[in-house]
This record gives sequence, structure tokens and C-alpha cells, in this order.
Amino acid sequence: MTGKCNQQRLRTGYDTIILRAHQVVDRNPFLSTADGYNEKKFKSGGILRVPKKFHQNPQEAQKNVKAYTDLAKYHGEQYQLLNVVNETGRKNPDALNLKTSMFSDAKIRCNGQNSG
Repeated sequence: MTGKCNQQRLRTGYDTIILRAHQVVDRNPFLSTADGYNEKKFKSGGILRVPKKFHQNPQEAQKNVKAYTDLAKYHGEQYQLLNVVNETGRKNPDALNLKTSMFSDAKIRCNGQNSG
């Protein structure tokens, strides 16, 4: 009986964590876009979603699209690129990993040096 109680308690805790994570994602300004996304699927199982009205620094946006496309195309990763949110003091992640629901920042080498 003790094992079943522990399993139920763990399951309830897990369900609560997942529910709260989804609530955070639903309220997050990085993820809200009224215009929707263009989604590209790859043979590897990878997915890349790009907002229809994509707002990032143009040079960074080009690098991010390439980096996350490669991750989706060649490694089966699943990402959603994010628009920049102009709020003072807020760090802007580049993408959301759709498998883990974690934010991601791409660091791309430029002329032999790390960017960012």
C-alpha cells in the first residue's frame, strides 16, 4: 500500500509541475504572437517554428535561423524562434526548445571570436 501512495503522490506532484510550466509558457510575453508561426518539419523529426512577423536584430536573426534550422534538420531538435520583447531589464532568449520547454540562446562564432 505504501508504494501505491508514493506513486500517487509523485504523480500528483509531477502533474502539478507540468500544469504550472504550461501556465508560465502561456503567460510569457516571448511566446505570445497573434500572427502565428511558419512551421518547417524535417525528415530527421526536427521542427523549426518562426513567427510570421519575426522581430530580432536582422544580423542576429539570420544567424539564429541558420543555427536552429541546422539543429532541427540534422539533429532532430525542435525549436520555436522568439521575438524580442522590449522591456527594460528583460533578457531576450533566442528560442524555445519544444521538447524541454526551456529557453535557448545561440552563441555563434564570428571571425574566430565568440559572439554575444
